[in-house]
Amino acid sequence: SKRIMDLCVLHHPQSVATASLDKTIKIWDLTEGGLKATLPVNHQTGIRSLDYIPEYGGNIVSVGHENFINVWSPEASLARSYVGKLTGHNAPVVSAKFIRKSPYTISVD
Repeated sequence: SKRIMDLCVLHHPQSVATASLDKTIKIWDLTEGGLKATLPVNHQTGIRSLDYIPEYGGNIVSVGHENFINVWSPEASLARSYVGKLTGHNAPVVSAKFIRKSPYTISVD
């Protein structure tokens, strides 16, 4: 396994999501301990950052080294957590953050 680059605490279920250079997002169970799930990520060179918003379904955005952002909803379903891809950047995305208490994200390339 490679270096963990970022993490975020999820509210439901009580868990932590980690982003790694090994191209995975892992969900770790805080109540029972151990790995709960590995999300099927489509980042090509690893994941550099995550952000989470508990409102609006408990979504995560992930940023790798590509011109897009992935959106996940692990609180809805771990098996089908991938929501979709946000596109429109002309260069690799450096960061993406949710605007608190709103369904919007802001991103920088």
